[in-house]
Amino acid sequence: AERLLEGKFKAHKLASSMYGRPWRYTAFVQTIILSLICFCVPGMWNSITSMAGGISNPSVSARATAWLYACFTISSMIAPIPINILGPRPALFIGTTLYITYVLSLFLFSRGAVGGDAVIAAGA
Repeated sequence: AERLLEGKFKAHKLASSMYGRPWRYTAFVQTIILSLICFCVPGMWNSITSMAGGISNPSVSARATAWLYACFTISSMIAPIPINILGPRPALFIGTTLYITYVLSLFLFSRGAVGGDAVIAAGA
């Protein structure tokens, strides 16, 4: 039994250190993480859009969403430039931070803490 167990550890060490990296960098683990993210994204998107649709002024929601889609379109065309200059991690950090401001403005608008102009500006 010890020899069998020892063989499994050797195989795990070989698989996880093929390129000198820990096990979490293997293709299998990265595929599982990406699969979980892709599984959760539609639900998160639906909750955000329903939060936008549930605010008191549908005009604000429509204009903010239109600006958001316009920004998605423009940034899709020019995104390779900052990614090549900054690298993928800083570019993703900046994009995620800006998207969080949009979601936060929707939430605060539904609570009455900010005005409609703030939501539209965050969408843009």
